[in-house]
Amino acid sequence: MLETGSATMPINTIPIFSMAVLACWLGLSLLVRTPQQRQTQLFAWLCLNLTLYGLTAVLPQFTTAPEVALVLLRLHTAESVLLPPIFLHFLALLVARNPFPAWQRVIGAAFYILSFTLALYALVAPGMQLIERAGWATLRFPAGPLVLAWAIVRIIPLLLGLLVLIIGYRRTNDTFARRRLALVALAALTGVGGALWIIIGRELALSLTSGHLLMAAALVIFAYTVLSHHSLLPERVAQRAFYRSLAGGVLTALYIGALLVAEPLVAAWLQIEVPIVTMISLTTLIAVFGPLRDHAGEWFDRRFFQREFDYSRLLRAVSTDLLERSDLTGQVRAALLSICSTLDLQGGLVAIRHGAGLRILALHGDQAPPQAMLDHAALPITSLAGSAWDVWPAARLLVPLRSHDEIVGVVALRERRSGEPFSPTEHALLDSLGSYMALAIRHAQRQQEEELAMAALAEQSRQLQIEQEQLQAQARAILHTPAETLPGRLHVFALGPLRVERGGRPIERWGGDKAGTYQAEALFAFLFDRRGRGISKDEAAEVIWPDLMIDKADMAFHRTISALRRTLEPGLRRAGESRTITFHHDRYWLNPDLIAWCDTDQFSSTTAQAHRALRDGDGEQAYTLFLHALALYRGEYLDDCPFFGDSSYVEERRSELRESQIDALIALGTIYEQREQIGEAATCYRRAITAAGGSNPRAEERLAQLQVTL
Repeated sequence: MLETGSATMPINTIPIFSMAVLACWLGLSLLVRTPQQRQTQLFAWLCLNLTLYGLTAVLPQFTTAPEVALVLLRLHTAESVLLPPIFLHFLALLVARNPFPAWQRVIGAAFYILSFTLALYALVAPGMQLIERAGWATLRFPAGPLVLAWAIVRIIPLLLGLLVLIIGYRRTNDTFARRRLALVALAALTGVGGALWIIIGRELALSLTSGHLLMAAALVIFAYTVLSHHSLLPERVAQRAFYRSLAGGVLTALYIGALLVAEPLVAAWLQIEVPIVTMISLTTLIAVFGPLRDHAGEWFDRRFFQREFDYSRLLRAVSTDLLERSDLTGQVRAALLSICSTLDLQGGLVAIRHGAGLRILALHGDQAPPQAMLDHAALPITSLAGSAWDVWPAARLLVPLRSHDEIVGVVALRERRSGEPFSPTEHALLDSLGSYMALAIRHAQRQQEEELAMAALAEQSRQLQIEQEQLQAQARAILHTPAETLPGRLHVFALGPLRVERGGRPIERWGGDKAGTYQAEALFAFLFDRRGRGISKDEAAEVIWPDLMIDKADMAFHRTISALRRTLEPGLRRAGESRTITFHHDRYWLNPDLIAWCDTDQFSSTTAQAHRALRDGDGEQAYTLFLHALALYRGEYLDDCPFFGDSSYVEERRSELRESQIDALIALGTIYEQREQIGEAATCYRRAITAAGGSNPRAEERLAQLQVTL
């Protein structure tokens, strides 16, 4: 009959309880750091079983419920046979370089099957024997073959694990790998020694405390080895993370242990059953955990890892300088000063690509290489230490500034005032800072490229406007028709569906009573588009009557152009008297003075003025002009215009106006960015991408910099 324990935790249970808490803490700590690593997953599984093993050994010793104690002891016995195969599996996976050979898989599967069978028996079979020795209650299998199987499944996998380590150590030639395997072997030997102590101690009625202490020590060594092997950080940073985890695990174990000891004492003193100590302690812990963890971590780093503490401050300072300063030179100078101050360097410089050589962007110290030497200096592809740079012999470390696959510059650093070499941690730190600086430099260069491109586009727009004005002047010189003598002049809306107004009323019947309205409207659109150049009869027939024979196309053309003339000049008697559409040099011309206003000319002139105002620094004027210009852009140039709107003749002018719209949207987006109206800026960039057919690198890059999705 199982005797119930006391309400207080026995002193001999503290080692195994601490081992359980430490296993839980370290297993989870390693798993969240590298959850994809198979070795880490198996180590976490091993730690979980160790946690269950420790808790199911401790709790029966002080529970007051016999039936609960019996269930826990069954679980403890099941864990005693599950742990050795998992331990062997973990060591084999840690040492193996390739998939396990077939014989190893067979042996492993056999031990797993045997251990699961015995575990199931321990959980449900009624024949388990209760043994109580030296105040410690355990269960054992009934005498016979099961006892032998119990011994085999507990001892043989432990010894095979040691054998696997020895074989792996002898086959490894790499110095680092052998050192790692030596640590693993030390941990495994310590853990196996503790496990054998517990197995033999139960049979000889010895104290199990020493065995539990050995297993806890093995667990700590295992955790350190696995963490240092899988961490991608420099060795010193990995060591720092390990000590933090270890300290956290130990403090957690001590905290929980103190609660378990103090709770029954306070309950007995106050004669209450309410867990008042636990409630107050947890409330206090929740309130102070965050600040206490930050202060403890800062003290820990300052006390034991002063360099890493300074390096983290340096990273924050440089990133802040690069983000908060507006000019590139100020950003880089502040970053270089922070680096030289923190690392106690004699000086340094930052040079960027300039033509066939380099140009100094920032300098710290009183010595620099001559610019003549930098004019033909090549950028280093990888970090160089020592006097490897002939351009500046004073440099002791070169850090290339790499943005993706492009090297935009180099950081050259002189030696430290103390004369000490740069450590691996400092190399890693400077590589990270180099990435920050490369990003800032490349961003500034792209902004400058965009500004130059916008200035070039504005100049092209200005030249186009000048050419249009010259063509119109030439046409007026040919036609010799004063604008004031023309009949009602027209207002043309060609951005979007074509709409033409005369005297405030739209023209709807383009062909009158003798010609088709659609054909006459297409002919007017063709003449309007070719102002200053004119069109030939064949060009018009090709666009409007492509399926008619030549003689019928000629008749249709003359009938349509005659009707169009009378639509534009009501009361016209003969074609030769027309002042709106004339025939000269075998081409038909639309008198440009007939157009009092059109949205295409207004759009082009307004966008040109807006770009000029933006280039001159007048953001408010540019903002107003861009809004006005974009309001005119109702749609694609001559969209839905019959016949002519689908011809190849319209594409060139349509593409020019579309590009002008995209440029205006991107420029307006930059103005919104300067106003910190991020939503409006993103909308402009999205409209530019839509106008470009779904892809525009400039707008997409601006959205990416705003961290806004398409």
